[in-house]
Amino acid sequence: MNRLYRPLFDELQRRGAVVFIHPTMSPDPSAHRLGLNDSLLDFPVDTARTVAQMHYKGVFAATRDVKYVVSHARRRCALSRAPVRRHR
Repeated sequence: MNRLYRPLFDELQRRGAVVFIHPTMSPDPSAHRLGLNDSLLDFPVDTARTVAQMHYKGVFAATRDVKYVVSHARRRCALSRAPVRRHR
């Protein structure tokens, strides 16, 4: 877990918080060159990347009392369809 965010995740764990994960539009103009709406491609991919990073960096393991609501990941996030292995 990134040490910069550690205090935030520690507090979320202490509270047993519910966290809603949702992507936002890219500020990078090159991301819009294809003329496609961000919600068509970028949102699902960015969400899946975020979930994978959180899993492999041990965020979920460190915050077992936090409930995460993840949007735009239905078919893009394999972790949601299979048992998640504990990261050690």
